[in-house]
Amino acid sequence: MVSDYWAVTFLETMHRVAADPVSSGVLALGAGLDVELPNTSSYATLGTAVRSGHLELESLDRATRRVLRQKTELGLVDADRDVASEGEAVDLDSPRNRDIARRIAEESVTLLANDGILPLAAAGRVAAGRIAVVGPCAHDPRTLLGCYSYPDHVLHRYPEHGLGLEIDSLHDALQKEFGADRIVYA
Repeated sequence: MVSDYWAVTFLETMHRVAADPVSSGVLALGAGLDVELPNTSSYATLGTAVRSGHLELESLDRATRRVLRQKTELGLVDADRDVASEGEAVDLDSPRNRDIARRIAEESVTLLANDGILPLAAAGRVAAGRIAVVGPCAHDPRTLLGCYSYPDHVLHRYPEHGLGLEIDSLHDALQKEFGADRIVYA
């Protein structure tokens, strides 16, 4: 079970059934919530709750087992791979993972209607007309990522680290594909 939209934090701040983040985390975990999203401010205190005797370690272990079991069943955890030892870097953006992500993205694209305009002719092919890119997000590559993507969900708090991956904005990608002379931005 996963919470969303600060539901665990709201136990304290809105519903007033918990006195603090520790109490919110203990209540939510006891109710069967295994994961706190989008932030983890209450669940980050669960170690403190165990040490202070407000939470049994078994409750935390049970939730952890359920999350790992689900991830393993979904193929998100490679159960045959040894866990990285302390200090060892883990490649979370491997070529294999990128290939899987690219194939999923390509297979999920759905064209709702095509009145003959698509596909657009790429640079070097016979091309007619220009392409308008309109709006304030045209130069922001984060808009192409979901709100729960790592760059949007975590790295936005650490702007000095950038996106953590190379990704073109819509404007830049269209210029590369169709040529800068065909792209008009407003």
